[in-house]
Amino acid sequence: MLDLKTLDFPARAAACVDAMGDVFWDFDAGRDAPDDRGCYSDPEATALAAVEAALAEVARAVDVDSPCPNVLRGEYAAMVDGMGPEPRDADILAALVSDHDWTGAGAEAVLSLARRYGTSILRSSLALAEAMDIEDGEEGL
Repeated sequence: MLDLKTLDFPARAAACVDAMGDVFWDFDAGRDAPDDRGCYSDPEATALAAVEAALAEVARAVDVDSPCPNVLRGEYAAMVDGMGPEPRDADILAALVSDHDWTGAGAEAVLSLARRYGTSILRSSLALAEAMDIEDGEEGL
């Protein structure tokens, strides 16, 4: 899967334009052969398909359909991976505070929720909170 941090936007833009072909730049109907039905490509349809493919690639990279985007999962995965096979709660709490701008109480709440409920319950809770437009909740962490 693509990582937004390493996604080369100029290269993706160039690939998108390349995928469009000559539809806007020096298109010559006499030179560019028609398809098997005798029809030439529709420049608008070709351009839209190329842009749609490029945007879909970016959407997959940032995992826009997930309530927990790849960038956040990646940050926490890197944090935990750097702590060895069995990270201690104290190390996780310290990293959440120092590297991820949580208060001590907030870090404890995040770790406690993760330990107590895991991804199954929290995924549903996150989706519900998002649907209810609750960003920070009643605890004010």
